[in-house]
Amino acid sequence: MGKTVTTTDKGRDFPTDARLQSLAAKANAHERGAFTVGDATAVLIPRDVAHWRHRSIDGETVKEGDVFAALAATEDGNGIKCSASANTLIQWRNVATAFPKAVRVDGVSFAAHKYLASLAWANGGARRSLIVEWLAANMPTADEAKDHAKALRLADSPPTDPPADGGD
Repeated sequence: MGKTVTTTDKGRDFPTDARLQSLAAKANAHERGAFTVGDATAVLIPRDVAHWRHRSIDGETVKEGDVFAALAATEDGNGIKCSASANTLIQWRNVATAFPKAVRVDGVSFAAHKYLASLAWANGGARRSLIVEWLAANMPTADEAKDHAKALRLADSPPTDPPADGGD
């Protein structure tokens, strides 16, 4: 009898060698197109998978990092190893997921989007619309986006000064 996957399992089968090879080729061809590779990676390796069922018969589960490590070690159809590291591929996927095609600001670099990606998830993604408005209005460089991200993080952090009355 076949294995039944319930909707609460949140597992996913490990990508096939052919799918990994195709994505490795895309990463090699689009080294500067981080959004292109990030979009493709988000489809093959989505953020919301709890665990990955290994391709072996024993049903062993592996973590997301193992899938990205396999992708980074995969050769494209020309025998060339994927040009991006596992961490880079994860970053590209996360930025592409934080800023889907519909909300990306044309003319603003991937790097600028990257600095603000982690903040886009705040409040269940509600902050993303504010960030996108800021990106569109300011058309920042990567350094300006980095400074803006720092300012947002500082505004979110609690005060660190001791109370003026000297109490606890």
